[in-house]
Amino acid sequence: MIYSKKKILIVNLGGMGDFLLSCPAVKALREYYQGAEIVLLTLARTKPVAGAFAYFDQIIAFDFSFWGAFKQALTLRRRDFDLALNMRTLVSCPGALKMAFLFYLIGAKLRAGRDTSGRGFFLDIKAPEDAVGSLPEYEYDLNTVRALGIPAEFSLPRLPVRDEDMAYMDNFLKTRNIDPADMLIGINPFAPWMSKCWPIENFAALIKALRKEFSCKIVITGSSDEVEKALRLQDLAGAELAIASGETTFGQLAALIKRCSLYITNDTGPMHIAAILQAPLVALFGGGYLKRFDPRNIFKKAIVFHKDAPCYPCDKVNCDSMKCLKEITPDEVMAAARSLLGCSR
Repeated sequence: MIYSKKKILIVNLGGMGDFLLSCPAVKALREYYQGAEIVLLTLARTKPVAGAFAYFDQIIAFDFSFWGAFKQALTLRRRDFDLALNMRTLVSCPGALKMAFLFYLIGAKLRAGRDTSGRGFFLDIKAPEDAVGSLPEYEYDLNTVRALGIPAEFSLPRLPVRDEDMAYMDNFLKTRNIDPADMLIGINPFAPWMSKCWPIENFAALIKALRKEFSCKIVITGSSDEVEKALRLQDLAGAELAIASGETTFGQLAALIKRCSLYITNDTGPMHIAAILQAPLVALFGGGYLKRFDPRNIFKKAIVFHKDAPCYPCDKVNCDSMKCLKEITPDEVMAAARSLLGCSR
């Protein structure tokens, strides 16, 4: 094994959750190769998340256009990387071929990474991975680092919540008539895929029950693309909600979650933020890979709802049935909320 690597490229074309769960492995790599230049190639939407951590000398947003990616790869090739690492599942054979072409163009001296179901044929050093996932997601990235001969163990990522982000959220909540003494419950009713979204009508029924029983204030989180849906949820709930969709950076979202007495979310990136912050958490899982992404892997006190279905697991973006999520009832989630808030009934 060569220990003199001075230039390392990490390729992680996953979302917020995928990056956050790779942090223990990245931390081990950073500590082992002290003084090395470490560059991250990732999604544009993940770049601000990665920027909150002091692991990288540079973070580059991947260009998904053909010619853009081609030029980007040739630019990276001129940097003469000693090591290129794939820290993301190779979901399909076509996807693996694209990644192989990217790695070929980059031309690092050594190529390592996750070998999902044998799709990592282009890698010199391979960390075995099954497609469904029999291990927590972070273990696959740790195994990649271990395959390089680096001792790596899981440690909870340290997500810094800056004072300026807390101050921003304090002011944001104040303008929505939410005081520091108010019980605040965060609701994240969205996800990139509709197949991961608990029905909005269920969220509305849950919000009505939470407000009635706890006299709490509700804040809705999400992206700028989800503001219209958040307004629809507000109409269905029949109450004025604090809508933070599109109003927060990654750091500000972390500060908001930290402020919440309880956070209820679909299986998506903010779920992992809450788990890392050890915030009281209820997670609603549909057809996603529970063993791989279960927040209880890093926060034992989280409450997770998951109903088995004959078609589980799946990679559907949309689903006509939604059986796995529709079988989770607002009453069940309400009972979990009481438990985490220290109430009984």
